[in-house]
Parts: sequence; structure tokens; C-alpha cells
Amino acid sequence: MTDQKLQSLVDGLPELYQVIYGHPEWDGEAARDCRARSVIIEDACRRLSGHLNRPLKVLDLGCAQGFFSLSLAGSGATVTGVDFQAENIAVCSALAEENPDLSVSFVQARIEDFVERLEPGEYDVVLGLSVFHHLVYLYGVEHVARLLTALMNDVNLGIFEFALKEEPLYWGSAQPDDPRDLIGGCAFYHQIASYETHLSHVRRPMYLVSNRTLLLDNFCGEFDRWRKQPYSGAGEAHNGSRRYYWGSTFFGKVFDFTSVRKSFPPEVGSRNRSELRAETKFLERPPEGFETPRLLAHGENALQGWIVTSVIDGELLSDMAGDGTPLDVDRVLSDVLRQSIALEDAGLYHDDIRLWNVMYDRAGQRFSLIDYGSVGIQAKDCVWPHNIFQAFLIFVHELLMPDVAKVEKARPPLLSPYHLAPPYAGWLYAFWQRPVSEWRFSLLAALFEQRLSLPQPAAYEHGAEAWLRAHELNVLERLHRESDLRDRVDMLSRDRSGVLESLSRAEGGLSAHSNAIATIEERLRALGERCEAHEERLRGLTERCEAYAETLQAVYRSRSWRMTAPYRYLGLQVALLRQYGIRQRCKHFLKRLFKLAVRLANRHPAMKNLAFRILRFSGLYGYVHRIHRRIMPIENPPADTAGHLQRQIADQLADRKLLPPAVNDLFEELSR
Repeated sequence: MTDQKLQSLVDGLPELYQVIYGHPEWDGEAARDCRARSVIIEDACRRLSGHLNRPLKVLDLGCAQGFFSLSLAGSGATVTGVDFQAENIAVCSALAEENPDLSVSFVQARIEDFVERLEPGEYDVVLGLSVFHHLVYLYGVEHVARLLTALMNDVNLGIFEFALKEEPLYWGSAQPDDPRDLIGGCAFYHQIASYETHLSHVRRPMYLVSNRTLLLDNFCGEFDRWRKQPYSGAGEAHNGSRRYYWGSTFFGKVFDFTSVRKSFPPEVGSRNRSELRAETKFLERPPEGFETPRLLAHGENALQGWIVTSVIDGELLSDMAGDGTPLDVDRVLSDVLRQSIALEDAGLYHDDIRLWNVMYDRAGQRFSLIDYGSVGIQAKDCVWPHNIFQAFLIFVHELLMPDVAKVEKARPPLLSPYHLAPPYAGWLYAFWQRPVSEWRFSLLAALFEQRLSLPQPAAYEHGAEAWLRAHELNVLERLHRESDLRDRVDMLSRDRSGVLESLSRAEGGLSAHSNAIATIEERLRALGERCEAHEERLRGLTERCEAYAETLQAVYRSRSWRMTAPYRYLGLQVALLRQYGIRQRCKHFLKRLFKLAVRLANRHPAMKNLAFRILRFSGLYGYVHRIHRRIMPIENPPADTAGHLQRQIADQLADRKLLPPAVNDLFEELSR
């Protein structure tokens, strides 16, 4: 029989939000069944506990009626639950008294106040399930993001469930467009589940978050460092959609497939997914003679993918060249060619051979190609000039002539061998003289072994070759000038802003500073003239770009482009079918068909009423209505709750599909 004290405490709750631990008699009254979430949470905690080889210390923020706190304590953890409502803490304390063998305690406090008093290492895991949207509503997204970042500096692992902006409640509009904005300052985050709530049909995502532990579905390990860029100076490579983690025994990469950020176009997610799968496939069965790290774990879901390998104790070639480390260039080229030949013999090619994709392996004392997601069956580089061997020639120039070949945000147009010093000029010249159809990495390697005995191009240079050499240098000089021009325009813009600010301050004391103002105005006129000259140059460059755009449009308007449209559309459908599978594409087709049927019914009231009668007669009304809510969700209600309620009632009377079946039948009887 239920204890009367506990009964009175439960009756006094503002809301029976969770099921009551150890009391299934209240399960039917709880707003949320927590057991599915509990399974996921306990599994994550169990894996972290096994990795740490000890029981966990858990903090449950917004513990409500304490179900998760007590469940984790039942699994051996030491748990502290925090909630600001006295009624919730009273129920939790009574349940703790019922279970004296559990190491659990409860504190009445506001979350933001309790978090500020935390000490580093005081807890291993923190739970925050559907609580932070209230803080976002009160303090804003940036404040809560800073709070969570600071919290994860003190706690090893966070398990957070976030409400979404789409939910039709008063705090919805205050939420970020992407819930990951709240944890974007943390090193690692990984969505493990999503759940509907009693408030709406919108599914809330649940994340694992950490600044020290990589906890994936099939891997757990502590990392020492991490970064968003694959190499120094990468800038916004991959649009910030990848994160890299280094531990003492592993190296991990996590790829985002989706985002609502404007800087994250859909093709970035598609490339991430394809490169992840290509890298996984390559590491599972690398070609003979190609050394790779050991594949430890990999996986993906709809939002993210990941791959974990053994770590290489080494340094990127780009970093070695950048900090002036003496390089054995012959060893670099020999090792890269040897690996390229191993790939070539297997019918594979690396489409991104760059200084930052070559690593010096200290253990093996060799230079190794990395970024295995760039390995594929096409002999084609990922950017201009696309020819895999011409791209390798540029790589050689970047290695041997780093100061000359350096161009911001572009590859230098150095394809010919005429700019290199002996013996490398003779090596590439011999390769250059061969027909393109004979170009192979094996040929490059064979000629490299003979480089000391090969003739230099200066003795055999023809007029066309001299013209090509001069043209390459001219294009390279133009690229440098354009880069310098952009930098100077930016600098002039900053200078002009500074001068305008100085002028504004000087106007306050015009009588005392007339000479200074005259000088400033003279500088301003000079800067204006210089800006006009640069703007004229920029207009010329813009006209060139417009000419290229017109050429591209002419291609789009051509007959061959239109004639191949069906072929391209068919190719797109085949690609989508391969990517998502027959089942998903069929679901997509049925979803579009359902939406079309709903729109058709809305335009024909008689057909709509007939459809409703058939559905009710066949007993399928509830099933179809649930599908309708999933495919065509409701909009957010207006802030005016009273007015919204009146309009909702009016809409229900106008649109009888919203009425319950019993009320609808009564309405039909009265209307006859």
C-alpha cells in the first residue's frame, strides 16, 4: 500500500512530470515516461564508468521527481539532484528515505546558481534534460552557451536534452535556430537519441558533450587536444563541419552532415558523408604496400559520422616547412611516389596530395600520405588543374619553392618544370616530354631514380616552352598582385575609418586644431584617390568575372545542355537512390503523394468530407490524423494566448477534421 506521506507529497506537486521511482501505480499519471531515456543514459554512464574503472559521481540538474537520479544511483553511481521547486525536492527526499541503500541526495537551488559554485572534478557526469530552454528564455542563447562551456570545463561528460525553436510554447522563439549553438564552444558533442514530449510532437535531441572524452557508440577514450581545422592555416576549411581529436593512443574525426548555418551548404554534408565512407572502406582493406594506421572504430547516423584510428606520432609536412625544419626532399618525394604507386597498382588515386596531407612518421621514419577519404578510383585532383599528375607537379613546386609558390586561397599555376633547380628540373622535364597518355606515377618514380643523369631543360628549351614559362610567371605575379590588392584595400578601408574617427573627434575642437584638421583632410583626399584607383581596378576584375559568367550562361542555354537534362535528372535520381536506399526514396514519394492529396482535398470540400466519412467508417481516422500531424506539423501559436484560443475554437468549427470523432458525429446528427 502506498505510504500516505508520499501520497500527499505527490498530490501536492505542481506537475507529475516523471514516473515515480519504485512506484508503478503512478505511471499512468506521469506526463513523461522516462524509461526509454533512462536506458540510453545508463548505457553512456556504464561505458564511461568502465573506461574510468570506478563508480561515477553524477549531477542531475532539474531533477524534477528524481527518477533519473535514483535510477543512476541504483546502478552504483553517487548522485546529487538539483531542482528549484520545493515540492519536487520533498518528493525526491521521501523516495531517498525509502531507498537508504542508494547513494543519492537532493538540493533545492536554481541551476545557474548551483553551477557557479561547482569545483573542477567534483562530478563526472552532469544531466540536463529539458531544463536549459528556461534559462535561454531568461538570459539568452549566448549566456547559456557560456554557462555550458564553463560547466563542461569542470565535468567530464554532459548528457543534455534541448527543447527546439519549433515547439509551440512561449519560450520557443527565444531558442537558437540550431540547439548545437548552445554547445558549439565545447570540444565534442554527439547526438544519441531524440524524443517527443507531452507538450508537442516535436522531437527533442539528446547529446553527449565533453571537453576531454570522445564517447561514441562504439568507442570511448580521453583526448589531449582537439581543433576544428585539419592543419595550421586551414581557416574555414570544410565550413567548420569537422572536428579532430588526439589521444595518447588514438586519432578521431567527427563529421557533421547537417546544419542550419548559412555557411554550411548541403554539399558540405554530402562531401563529409562520402569522404567518411571512402576513408572507412579504404582503411578496412588498404592496398598491399600502403602503410596505414589501424582502424579502431567508425560509424554514422543521420546527423554525424565518425572514424577513430591509431595515432601516428609525427608532424605534418606543412608544419615542418613552415617552421624551417630541414627537410630531406628526396626522401619526401621518394616516399610519396612509393605510396602513390601502391595506390595506382590497386586502381586508386589520392585526389588531394598537399603538404598538409603528408605526415612524417617518427616511429617508421618515413613520410606518409594521410586523409584517406580523398582516395578514390578517379585519376583526378579535387581542384584545378584536376589532372592528377599536373597537381603532383604543383605539389613538387610547393615543396621545393615554398616562397615563390605561396598564393593565398589558390594553387600556384606552376605546372612546368622550367622553374626548378637541378636535378629536379631534369626529372620533371623528362616526364613532361612524354605523351600524356603514358603519364603514370611509376614513370615518375623510374625517372626520379635517374634524376642525376637526366639532361636539364635549359639545353633543350623550345620557343613554346619559353613562352609557357614566362606565361606561368606572369599569371603567378598577377595572383600575387590581386592578393596584395585585397590586403591593401582592406588596410585602406581600416585607415579611412580611422581617419574619419579622428576627424570626428577633431571637429569638437575645430578652433584649436585647424591645422591638424587640414592635414587630416589632405590625408583623406589622398586616401580617397588611392581607393578610387583600386576600385577602378576592382571594377575591371568584376567585368572579367561577368564575362566568364556570361560564357557559363551560354553553356546553360546551349542545345546540348538542354538535351542532356533528362540524363542529368536520371543521374540525380540514381545518386539519391544509392545514397538513401529504395525504402527512404519510397517513403519520400509517399510523403509527397500524401501532401498532394491533402492539398487536393482542401480545394474540394465535398471530396474532403467524403474522405473523412470513409476514414471514420473504416476506423482509420486516428491513424491518418497522426500521419497528417507528422508530415504537416502545426505552426507556432501566437503570443496572445487568449486570442489564439478563440481563433483555435473558430478553426475547429470551420474545419471539422480537427474535432474529435464523437463530437463530429454529433455535429452531423444536428446538422441533418
